[in-house]
Amino acid sequence: MIAADKSLADLFNIFRKPAEKIKEHHDRAVEDREILRPELERLEEERRQQRMQERERRNAEREQKRAERAEREQSMESRRRSKFDSIASVTTGAQQEVTDADKKEAARKEKETRDPVKEQKKESVEFQKDLSEYLNVKYDGRGLNPKPAFPVDDTPAEPYSPDAPKYADESDDESAGKHLNPVIKHESLFDPALAAANAEAAAAAAAQTDNIAEAVKEPIKLEVRNDDEDDVPFDIPQQDKPVQEEKKQESDIVEAIKDFTREQAERAAAAEDNARVLGTVIGEDDDGQRRVSEIISENEQYTLPPLELLNDVVHERSDADINAEIEHNAVTLVNALKSFGVETKFLEAARGPSVTRYELQPAPGVKISKITGLVDDIALNLATAGVRIEAPIPNKAAVGIEVPNKTVESVPFREMVDTKEFRETKSKLGAVLGKSISGDIVIADIAKMPHILIAGTTGSGKSVCVNSIIMSILFRSTPDEVRFLMIDPKAVEFMIYNGIPHLLIPVVTDPKKASGALAWAVTEMLNRYKLFSDNNVRDLTGYNKLAKTREDLTVMPQIVIFIDELADLMMASPGEVEDSICRLAQMARAAGMHLVIATQRPSVNVVTGVIKANIPSRIALKVASQVDSRTIIDGAGAEKLLGKGDMLYAPVGMVKPLRVQGCWISDKEVERVVEFIKNSFILDYDQSVIDEIDRQAELAAQKAEKGGKNRDNDDDGGVDVSDDKLDEAIEAVIEAGQASTSYLQRRLKLGYGRAARLIDTMEQLGVVGGFEGGKPRQVIMTKQEWYERKMNKSE
Repeated sequence: MIAADKSLADLFNIFRKPAEKIKEHHDRAVEDREILRPELERLEEERRQQRMQERERRNAEREQKRAERAEREQSMESRRRSKFDSIASVTTGAQQEVTDADKKEAARKEKETRDPVKEQKKESVEFQKDLSEYLNVKYDGRGLNPKPAFPVDDTPAEPYSPDAPKYADESDDESAGKHLNPVIKHESLFDPALAAANAEAAAAAAAQTDNIAEAVKEPIKLEVRNDDEDDVPFDIPQQDKPVQEEKKQESDIVEAIKDFTREQAERAAAAEDNARVLGTVIGEDDDGQRRVSEIISENEQYTLPPLELLNDVVHERSDADINAEIEHNAVTLVNALKSFGVETKFLEAARGPSVTRYELQPAPGVKISKITGLVDDIALNLATAGVRIEAPIPNKAAVGIEVPNKTVESVPFREMVDTKEFRETKSKLGAVLGKSISGDIVIADIAKMPHILIAGTTGSGKSVCVNSIIMSILFRSTPDEVRFLMIDPKAVEFMIYNGIPHLLIPVVTDPKKASGALAWAVTEMLNRYKLFSDNNVRDLTGYNKLAKTREDLTVMPQIVIFIDELADLMMASPGEVEDSICRLAQMARAAGMHLVIATQRPSVNVVTGVIKANIPSRIALKVASQVDSRTIIDGAGAEKLLGKGDMLYAPVGMVKPLRVQGCWISDKEVERVVEFIKNSFILDYDQSVIDEIDRQAELAAQKAEKGGKNRDNDDDGGVDVSDDKLDEAIEAVIEAGQASTSYLQRRLKLGYGRAARLIDTMEQLGVVGGFEGGKPRQVIMTKQEWYERKMNKSE
């Protein structure tokens, strides 16, 4: 017990000294604060005095400005009164300061003389309206200028007298007798007698022009010179030239009516332009009627379609709902990752038309692979589908998590083409694709790509994407600058463009002729290269610059080849189509020829390795599987897209694909634009191109027929198919989805040599792909194709 007490005493002694020191330090701090308190109070009082002085200074400045403003207003009022006094002195003839009674009397006289002037102006406006309605009714709104039915004396009017009123233009007193606006003398403003005379003159002028309007019975014959034919906005029936003497005898009053109806003529011209846009026929008699397109084609002109043919842009969005959605998703993302042990910090959100990208910064020591592996868990916490992770974001120390918006905003095509970025694009092959996640306009220059591959399943927006590219070119390029070669085996997508002047030939729908069309393109490419070599130029741009300076050369247009469904062509004639596409993709850029290929089945037997290697730019819309996504953009992600124009755009040179919401253009808009182009230019297909394509198609058919005969002699084209395990091996690799020698050894219980020979045979038959190092070979042939092949062999 004593030992315990001693221990407690020792502990007390140990802690007592620090406690005393702490208490001493606290007491000293309290004393210091008490010493400094007066100084702090003094400083606070000084700051308060400074604030009061600053407030008083500002109030004084405000009062000074108010006084100066009042002084200026008083000075202006005194000047106005002085001016009024001078006017009153001139009116009354008084030389001294007038009284208030005199001022009131002068103001009353001014009001009495101003009323007739107002009445006169009112009658003039009513006369203008009546005359405009008369001309619109008589000439069906075309605003043609009437010709007087009787000669009018054009002698200049006499100077003003009370009995003979003088008329002149309001802006030029020298043009007397031409416009029906009476000149009002300044004295009449204060003289009731002169004001009454002016009112009577205005009434007489209105009555006279009413009689003239009743006398007008026929339109004036207009003279159209040969050198002005390009400026004629619509058809004018053939009429004799008016005699020069008749033109000299036109009265000044008729000239006044012409000037008077100039506004109606301008409106009529605008109506003519609208009619020309819609392709209407203008003319009064059946013999004189001609289509507007005929006039334009005769003058060798081409009119670019106006934006008015497209639907108006309408946006409906609520910023409050958008901000609430972004805030909720950001908090949910951070908490969801935190629940899995991943600490992140929310930086910002970039909202696009269909997707919002939330940028998160991981804590130090967090692996990016851990975040990418939680994509399904993130989608579960957000209760949404299609979540995609971009890790890391290019040029940023952050991870981007792309989450679909609850409300998807459309991107109208008109909004895209009516932008500064599209208008300032110098290339004739510039095409709008849509908007990125950050809201930027995405414009693809096909000339720089130089070829593009578009893939996506049904409903992904592939056809709309191709249509937007075609329409973008139509809105900025003439047939002399860009020509199209369209191949549509399904005869659905491109048939609406049949008849536009940009087409070299009608849309090709026969797969056999398609191979001939591609063969012609190869021949045209080689011919262009020969011309370049003969003239010592490197590409089409240099050749066209040279052709503009030499009469023996012709400017050549750029050619864009559109293929809607590559899979159908590869099934019809895979060898010829693949060879032509590869040659064009390798060499056609400098010749000004470009490929735009679309397919909805991006499998390896359609988009072969050779085609894929030569087409560097790709657009991946929503695809069915990750394998298809890797076939298009060499990576996963396209299977997570939302469809309806949501795409991954990977042009040549871009490290990572850019997510874009494609622009939307309806079929009605396409029809209106195509109809306008058809009506504004006469179609003239190149018959030599058609004949050459037919010849190439016949050669391809003969080649295929010879190949078929050879296959009849040897069912598998010379390939050794004697091994009885071949069919079983093919079914095994198709079922497994990959092929390797070791797999066949285990599955079929074969030796290494026999299994390797079976792999080589399947490669020659097109069942599996080429050797890829240590990786298993890809299976190209589908199960359905294998069954069809077996049935054909049995027959």
